[in-house]
Amino acid sequence: ATLNAIATAEGTIMEAIKSSEKNLHHSSCLVLGYGRCGRVLASKLKGLDAFVTVAARSEDALAYAYATGFSVIKLSEIKTVLPRYQYIFNTIPALVLDSECLKSVSEDVVIIDIASAPGGVDYEYALNHGINAKLCLGLPGKVAPRASADILVTEIEALIKERSG
Repeated sequence: ATLNAIATAEGTIMEAIKSSEKNLHHSSCLVLGYGRCGRVLASKLKGLDAFVTVAARSEDALAYAYATGFSVIKLSEIKTVLPRYQYIFNTIPALVLDSECLKSVSEDVVIIDIASAPGGVDYEYALNHGINAKLCLGLPGKVAPRASADILVTEIEALIKERSG
């Protein structure tokens, strides 16, 4: 899962680039969640010289994100800062960007949601209000099928070896 987070992050960035007329370079990005995918995604965005803020529930996650050089905000406080972001990336598999939050986003925001279905965005509200929001599932297999397959094969072989040993 950790190695597949690389392909997920790269695919997420690809989807963001395809969905906007702006560069990620020097853009304001908000990453919701700082688990495996959130950590790798935030790092890759930082490598593209984006200004990255991480929002999470866990104090430990926020402390680690801050120590890694990211701006941080508690997830419960994001509504107050949503208008300043050009890109919002959701990795949390729960409704995070509900209609109340979406009322606050910039009119030209790009929201890329990589959380498990049904995702973390009120898509009906987004669609009805012209908000550019995409649920992008299965990115590792779509953007890097060979690398993702190789990772799975290696992990399955290790698991079989461990159980038979």
